Amino acid sequence: MNILFVDDEPEVLDGIINGIDFDSIGIDNVYMAANAIRAKELLSTVTIDILVTDIEMPDISGIELLEWVSDRKLPVVSLFCTAYADFAYAQKAIALHVFDYFLKPIFFEDLKKKIIAAVSEVTKRRQQIDYEKYSQVMKKYEQEFKNNFWREIFDHITQPDHTFLVRLEHKYGVGYAQEDYFSLVVVDLQKGFKREWDTFSVGDLAQELQINVFERFQIRPEAFLSKKRHAAVLLFYSGKTGLPVHFMQRLCHGMQQYCNKQCDLNCSFYYKENIRYPLVFKAYQKIETVFRHDVISNNRIYNMDEYNEKVSQYSNPSMKDWELLLANNKIEKLTSKVMDFYHKLVSEGILTYSGAKAFRTDILQLVYSVLQTKQLMAHELFENDNFEDKYIHACDSVTNMHEFIEYVFGVARDAINSYDHADSLIETVKKYISEHLGEDIKRENLTEIIYLNPDYLARLFKADVGKTMGAYIRDMRMERAKQLLRSSDETIGNIAWEVGYDNFSYFSQLFRKNTGMSPKEYRCQMQKKESDSGILPD
Repeated sequence: MNILFVDDEPEVLDGIINGIDFDSIGIDNVYMAANAIRAKELLSTVTIDILVTDIEMPDISGIELLEWVSDRKLPVVSLFCTAYADFAYAQKAIALHVFDYFLKPIFFEDLKKKIIAAVSEVTKRRQQIDYEKYSQVMKKYEQEFKNNFWREIFDHITQPDHTFLVRLEHKYGVGYAQEDYFSLVVVDLQKGFKREWDTFSVGDLAQELQINVFERFQIRPEAFLSKKRHAAVLLFYSGKTGLPVHFMQRLCHGMQQYCNKQCDLNCSFYYKENIRYPLVFKAYQKIETVFRHDVISNNRIYNMDEYNEKVSQYSNPSMKDWELLLANNKIEKLTSKVMDFYHKLVSEGILTYSGAKAFRTDILQLVYSVLQTKQLMAHELFENDNFEDKYIHACDSVTNMHEFIEYVFGVARDAINSYDHADSLIETVKKYISEHLGEDIKRENLTEIIYLNPDYLARLFKADVGKTMGAYIRDMRMERAKQLLRSSDETIGNIAWEVGYDNFSYFSQLFRKNTGMSPKEYRCQMQKKESDSGILPD
């Protein structure tokens, strides 16, 4: 522990050094300063635990020094000393939270007692800081332990028995009584319009709700867990008597408003309030089943105690009219009819997740069937991440199904158009190749101008041109190289670069394979022919 004495009287400082045994009272290092300027230097470079300063000093007073210490929030236990019993000094000492205040001269034994008290205060403050840090760490881990405790319960396949619960309670250091009440909420977090979900996690949402919603309702989640399909599970401890009637309805409404307005998220809430501790798992299973099967929910709040599930039986639609519309490329009319049918299913009751999956399968079969009649390979058109994402999430909501239908019909329309106008499409590809021979041309690059699956485009190109796209590009490069060798004085290395080859040896090898001679031999032969015919090169 370090102490600093500040006094403009050297004899006072010398007397303190010689008059007190600092080792015996827990002081490791004693620092002296004859003025406040030197004291500031020491306080800025050395950790000072106790500061004893005279008030009356030239230039900068002890009060000004303490104000400087206070402004910087230095963790120093301060003592004032003065030769004058001025009440204004005492008032200032109190305002600056000075630990002690004494008059000079003071006997060494009395000063020693005050320093011992200051040492005790430093120790007390250190312990308080350590305790607060420890409490923060334990609070963080306590929440994590509770989250893990409830996650294991909710992930359990069957109703956990008493032995399982006791084992988990010991494992995570938590304990609940049989008569404890809990309230449970499952939140369906659908993608917002402005904020990308990848940049906004369930953890972020938990923090924002804690600050902006839960504190207002004077409640804190016992557990806050993320689930699949952009969902979160909140569990609230409801005490021995349960939460007041309609409290969870109001809380869900508050969360919904905040998510809508501040987070750009549409959310549906499924809640059940005041559940006995042993029955929480059973309540969660019921909510999870409803949540998983509900594909039409959009920004709504459901009280599971009032929820009546109605399920309509899905039956396959008549596809003949739809196939005719797709084959004739009447996509807008087709999309309208298909979505009308889907909305009809929704209006008849709650369309289950399995019913939505069956409908999604019917749509794909429709598209595959029409494309097959035109000899188009549907699986090649849909081998991409965009399709995978829309396919996976199509059954989550009516909006997602609409996006999925528009996407697959749009891809089918483009494929049919390209099939019906294959000649112009191939000419576009040829023109692009001709204008970019010096670049690294890949089939994937061409999708930026053609909007077709690369494999499908390659197959279409070969059928029309009679050779693969790679062979066509190579032949075009060789023709351009021949033209440059005949008509320019460019070095062979520069010509190789201009036609897309940065490896001179590889270019020469391909050129010889194409013409039967090296680029140099070809140039010499062409020049000789032109010389013999009397035609000067361009």
